Amino acid sequence: PSGAGQLEKLRSLPAEKLTPASEGLRDLAEFYLFVDGKSMDASILQKFVNRKYHKVPVIFGTNANEMASIEAMAAADAAMQQQLQSNESIFEDFHYFPKTVDEYERAVRNTFKEKAYRMFSIFPAQTDAEALKAAIQIKTDIVYGLPAFLLTKIVAENGGKSYLYLFNQKPGGLAGEKIGAFHGSELPYVFNSTQAYNEDFVNSIANQELANTMNTYWTNFARWGNPNGDELVDEATESLPKWTGAKTCPKCLYATRASSKSRWNVLGPKVGIEVIPWFKEESYMLSEPCLLNMISGVGTWFD
Repeated sequence: PSGAGQLEKLRSLPAEKLTPASEGLRDLAEFYLFVDGKSMDASILQKFVNRKYHKVPVIFGTNANEMASIEAMAAADAAMQQQLQSNESIFEDFHYFPKTVDEYERAVRNTFKEKAYRMFSIFPAQTDAEALKAAIQIKTDIVYGLPAFLLTKIVAENGGKSYLYLFNQKPGGLAGEKIGAFHGSELPYVFNSTQAYNEDFVNSIANQELANTMNTYWTNFARWGNPNGDELVDEATESLPKWTGAKTCPKCLYATRASSKSRWNVLGPKVGIEVIPWFKEESYMLSEPCLLNMISGVGTWFD
């Protein structure tokens, strides 16, 4: 249902009818949502670009190795499908990762066209292992890093308070060695707990000091709209590194190789403000058309 009274219509539907319908829209709802012109008339990014959003302080962020766990799941699924001798897989397109240098080079050329050489200069690959690692980083930038970076900048340019972070704390043991700071691995640190409302988080806390620190930042933000808290009344954060908000710079959305100006708040073994590396911002710039295609649902990327 759409339009006026849609919530009441949804509540009136029997579960046996609603569940199959939601399963059919799972991928669409998860990555694009559904712009129907009524209940939702534009994508989330377009709403931010058009300044049609609630003017409140926001925190955006990304993990260093977001797509590593997605690749691991895709690899496991591919092995399972091969065992079952089936060509069907739920990990097509979005979950595609080149496994060889040739596949990687072909994917980058198909995705970035005439600008592929610039992406190769940022993420070179001489071996199959390097190709897979580079692919994971490129897709991390497209799907997670760039949206956080763009939205942080947009809010700042519109006079709002926005904070950008990079989480790079690896889990302990083999998981840390293999997949690093994967998607969702920051959650136990934000809540300073491995227990979630419906099931435990996947990873445990490997750095308790970081968990204490991040929980303080997020609690401050929830209370004051500022991860640094209120200096007049909050003594708990006096010893913690101070976050910096995004600065306005209409003519310098992306840094160049000669000038890196943007900063993010790094959360990991070391906590503090660091300049965003030039190659990361250049990767974001090259990835922006891919992100816009992904949001609009026009074509796919890196497949």
